[in-house]
Amino acid sequence: MSLVALGAVLVVVAMLGVNRLIRRGLAAPRIVETGVPDGLPWIEVSVPGPRGKRLFGWFIPAATAQGGAAPALAILHGWGGNAEVMLPLARPLHDAGYALLFFDARSHGRSDGDSFASLPRFAEDLEHAVLWLKARPEVDPQRVGVVGHSVGAGAALLAASRSPGLAAVVSLAAFAHPAEMMRRWLAWKGIPYRPLGAYILFYVQWVIGHRFDDIAPCNTIRQARCPVLLAHGTEDETVPPGDAERIYANRQDERVSLFLMPGSHDEYGELTQAMAAMTGFLNAATDTVSVLKNAPLSGARSAARKGVIDNKKENSRMSQENTWSNRYRDAGEAYLFGTEPNRFLAHRVELLQSGRTALSVADGEGRNSVWLAEQGLEVTAIEISAVAIEKARRLALGRKVEVSFQLADMLAPGWPPAELHNAFDWVVGIFIQFVGPEWRDRQFEVMKQLTRPGGRILLQGYTVKQLEYRTGGPSAAENLYTDDILRDAFADWEIEELVEYEEDITEGTGHKGRSALIGLVARKPD
Repeated sequence: MSLVALGAVLVVVAMLGVNRLIRRGLAAPRIVETGVPDGLPWIEVSVPGPRGKRLFGWFIPAATAQGGAAPALAILHGWGGNAEVMLPLARPLHDAGYALLFFDARSHGRSDGDSFASLPRFAEDLEHAVLWLKARPEVDPQRVGVVGHSVGAGAALLAASRSPGLAAVVSLAAFAHPAEMMRRWLAWKGIPYRPLGAYILFYVQWVIGHRFDDIAPCNTIRQARCPVLLAHGTEDETVPPGDAERIYANRQDERVSLFLMPGSHDEYGELTQAMAAMTGFLNAATDTVSVLKNAPLSGARSAARKGVIDNKKENSRMSQENTWSNRYRDAGEAYLFGTEPNRFLAHRVELLQSGRTALSVADGEGRNSVWLAEQGLEVTAIEISAVAIEKARRLALGRKVEVSFQLADMLAPGWPPAELHNAFDWVVGIFIQFVGPEWRDRQFEVMKQLTRPGGRILLQGYTVKQLEYRTGGPSAAENLYTDDILRDAFADWEIEELVEYEEDITEGTGHKGRSALIGLVARKPD
């Protein structure tokens, strides 16, 4: 072996050793619970988590539930903690009428271990806990909120930015940005930032599969779609209260509140005062949801929310999250619609090169967004299912491309945020016929808002004749496209291509066989 080759081998071995030391040094300590929620009617539960893991928890049913279903909270500890450390919140919240789920994140307490723990994985665990609560018959699924501490608080804010259907979020002692938190840890350990500290930050982002900027609470707060209470101790030396003030300063609207109180990172000197603020906030948030759910189409309901909400229509949209997550989860390690791009999209590769940025809506498991990134575009993908996004991130990592995946409901009120208006050269929707006419206009309007002047929308869908083939797509005729539907929807745009055709397609097990298709490319006026 030459000296050059030997040197290269030694460098690789050294880097592998450094990486192992980093992972070992940053691994969360596992502390198993020794107590239980004494004096409360708790039951031990096992919550299905991501990647087939099980999450240990205690479920405490509400003492009383009006109409048979109570509001509920999923409560998540911080780094190295467990469900037991959050139990001081149990009695006051239970007395306030809430059903409670105290649970351990993966690799913490009595939950299953995983390859690593991270803020995004805390958020995934929290999202699974919320889904578990919503399925409980004694819980009102429209009045489920979350409470998180420290890293758990950052996870709660990340979930609030991407999970539709949360009623409220309480963030206890969240840090503003994980990079800054890491640099404080480096300083405490006496590790110089350059070169070792900088490499540690780079390596951590590579391992967790997320840029720190994308998961930083000071950034995710801008996408929060429910009321948020930022609570922080004024004597917190682990995360200075200035972090809470920075998060608050970046809020999108006045649904975000800031409450500074005496106390440190883990203990609040005036717990009674803190709980009064927390329960007051939660009661207001869940009561608003209750009004929206139960009030008639005039009066209180109109006052609580501008416009008129059709409950059946709203519930149908929100059920999409569970439906698609279950389908993607049932596919296991396989990809429901395969990993290759849609053919109509792929055959327009030369036209796609006319743009620089692309957004794939209802992106699923990433086959189209990853392919777009491979063509050199800067790609954002939105998807309602956290299960699908986890699989999409694995696909992007394996194909060595970068995609900004966002858990979002494109039909949610107030979406898209202002910063995404007129932002993309291409907006791509492949088989997004999961809604009928009552939501189709809204769906197309959102896609138009996202497209910059001179940019294009590309659509692929099924025609009504697909009901004869039944090789994929919706079974409801009203969800399917016709030439007239698309011409009317894009009458104010330049329709560059609108074609109906039939062909045999193979896209995983979800789309397979002879299919009746329609494709559209439309250009937004300058």
